[in-house]
Amino acid sequence: MIGDNVTIQFEFKVTGSIDEAQFASHRRKLFEGHREVEVSWKEIGKFLRESQTDSTMSYLLEQFAGVIMDLESPKPSSGMPKQIFSRRKASSEEPYFVLTGNARIPYKIEFFPPGEASITLTNGITGPQPARKWINDYILQSNNPSIYLAENNSIIDRCINPDKQKQEWNRWYLGTQ
Repeated sequence: MIGDNVTIQFEFKVTGSIDEAQFASHRRKLFEGHREVEVSWKEIGKFLRESQTDSTMSYLLEQFAGVIMDLESPKPSSGMPKQIFSRRKASSEEPYFVLTGNARIPYKIEFFPPGEASITLTNGITGPQPARKWINDYILQSNNPSIYLAENNSIIDRCINPDKQKQEWNRWYLGTQ
């Protein structure tokens, strides 16, 4: 195909694309003089299906091409909303919201202004996405929306599931819900 001794490292995301920071972290693992080629699964599948090889390699490529066909088709969401652009925790100077709940317990939304006590805003929301939509609408209807926003009109929330130990921090932009 390309040569007898080839190493191919695949790095892919089901949705979205790999950013420069993710590429940089993987470049450190590669040998000096490496080549990078950025292609879609569709392009890889097309190339492999058209490759002329011996029978063993041909069989392996056919099997791999069959797997690629699955990767070419749209996938259901991974669960992480597309609107979230970062998982970075809020600093002590940044306002943030806390969404507490899960499938068993309706969500409660609290607001934490920097250096002040928390304020419970609402209860009974059905999930994190409806909670974010509620927060978005609440801020847009506010007389002073800037008190709820971090840099670049972003909103910070922390999801707390009472049944799990790990808490998730999320940053998303106003108007994306």
